[in-house]
Amino acid sequence: MTHSSILLLHGALGSAKDLEALSKALKEEGFAVYCLNFSGHSNKAFQTRYDIEQLSLEVEEFILQNNLMHVSIFGYSMGGFVALTLSVTGNVSLNKIITLGTKFNWTQETAAKERKNLQPEIIHEKIPNFAKSLLEKHGASWKELALKTADLMQDIADKNYLNDESLKKINTPILIGLADNDQMVTLAESEHVSKTLANAELLILPNSKHSIESIDVKRLANLIKTFILKS
Repeated sequence: MTHSSILLLHGALGSAKDLEALSKALKEEGFAVYCLNFSGHSNKAFQTRYDIEQLSLEVEEFILQNNLMHVSIFGYSMGGFVALTLSVTGNVSLNKIITLGTKFNWTQETAAKERKNLQPEIIHEKIPNFAKSLLEKHGASWKELALKTADLMQDIADKNYLNDESLKKINTPILIGLADNDQMVTLAESEHVSKTLANAELLILPNSKHSIESIDVKRLANLIKTFILKS
């Protein structure tokens, strides 16, 4: 029995492959699962723009091309930010949204710190294993992707896409998920967003970190199913 359709969105510097285990678990739970790679990721060409609005448009186009109106979305990290932005600005009707490890409070200080960490030479020098994984995942354009991602984070801080006024426009039922040991996203910002949204819940995942690899996928798939099937 197929419950409904769900679209999985990966995080910054990630790819659809990061969500393969979750995709498999959700299919076992009875979902029709769809995934996409954002432009610039996994050897997919960059578009003329690379910002949250462009990524939201890519999701909207994917939904329309695949006739997935009223689909649910699971967005990991940046993917969750894109999903909420789409819910504000897009022309598609979404069923429900589940985010996990999505950072909402982007200050100038936060953006500056992330920009520093995303300089390719620093990644190559200080975390060579990460540089190797980025090369395997995205090919030779990984350095360009890192720099564009740094610019994207600055753009988020500058434009404050998901301010309180924007969040209050969202009527889609939303589950804000946060790992209890997430070092990037705070409980305070997640609580604030869940309380500002018109129809949202907050879920803390125990014994987990920010990285999607640290999450118990079967448990997560079950939580997603429970939320989506709940009337």
